[in-house]
Amino acid sequence: MAFYADLLSHKTEMGAAFLGALFVGAMTSLPEVATTISAAWMKNASLTINNLFGGIPLQTVILVFADILLVKEALTSRATKSILILNGVLLIVLLSLIILPYSLGTTAAFFHIGIWSLVIFLVYCLMLYVVHQFEKRNHIPLPPEKKKKVKLSNAQLWGIFFFYGFMVFVAGWFIAVIADVISIQYQIKSSVVGATGLALVTSLPEIATTFAAIRLRAYTLAFANIFGSNALMVALVFLGDGFYREGPILATLGKEEIFLVGLGILMTSIYLLGMLRKSKKTIFRMGYDSFLILIIYIAGLAFLLR
Repeated sequence: MAFYADLLSHKTEMGAAFLGALFVGAMTSLPEVATTISAAWMKNASLTINNLFGGIPLQTVILVFADILLVKEALTSRATKSILILNGVLLIVLLSLIILPYSLGTTAAFFHIGIWSLVIFLVYCLMLYVVHQFEKRNHIPLPPEKKKKVKLSNAQLWGIFFFYGFMVFVAGWFIAVIADVISIQYQIKSSVVGATGLALVTSLPEIATTFAAIRLRAYTLAFANIFGSNALMVALVFLGDGFYREGPILATLGKEEIFLVGLGILMTSIYLLGMLRKSKKTIFRMGYDSFLILIIYIAGLAFLLR
């Protein structure tokens, strides 16, 4: 998927950040789409929410391991485009919109769908529009000698890309059913299963595509994929609300879920600071920002499991 997305960005002149945030982010998030629908349909709100919010810090940590394994300098020193800063800031805005209804204790709903879920989804759509317009205004066409020669047509490229996405979606549906059974059979809290095991398994497409994008030196695509996937995780609350018939799904939020959201905000902010600094210095084969994020994630996971 990363390979064909890179070809599409060259052939269609579509910006890598927009392509990563919308199409690659959406395709690699199809397991989360499937698990959100199936878990909400099974009336397991805790599994639904924790899979989404637990996936946000976990997917951010993917960049840490890419930093360690695939580049010699700090990864953020390669991610120099200002569009990525915009992506990160808009992601933080979306995450903040999760905390607000929890703080206010509001459960306003239209039928059984929460008003805040709808607001979050609309802000997500606006975010994609802003990213697309920003990249369009600042787009510099590649010279002909730097463009990759692609023999396949646009229709063929999109067809192959979406075919792989469909395969990911089908797998994601079965994963959610299995996770629900594990939670019941072994008497493990749904919040723990969703935030750890399920979040890890459904993040495997992001791991594969991010690593592949960095191997292709498509650093903008790699970061946009993670930031875009994380933003979609927040927007999928609206989808979960549609299939959860017991009322607004955000009304089921607890301290664990808000803790995960706060962790996502903190980790995203650190990477944004790293992009602004553009330091190439490393510690243990990773940038200082990646090292700090890894420590925060391990500590956060320890608190969550406790």
